[in-house]
Amino acid sequence: MASIVSLARSLHFTALGECVEMQEQKERLHDRGCTRYQGCLFSRALSLDDLLRIDRSGTVPPRGRP
Repeated sequence: MASIVSLARSLHFTALGECVEMQEQKERLHDRGCTRYQGCLFSRALSLDDLLRIDRSGTVPPRGRP
């Protein structure tokens, strides 16, 4: 994991931690230099219609699984 984040940074890319479901996972990624995350810790899975509605309204979706 740390080598992937390091490689991304050396190429001036941003590493994205995927499928982050627990705070401990986010902290572990952060400790290795990852600054972007996605997963159920932040939002449940969204349909395209829901995503577009959120984008237009600016509301934050509920956390966790539906």
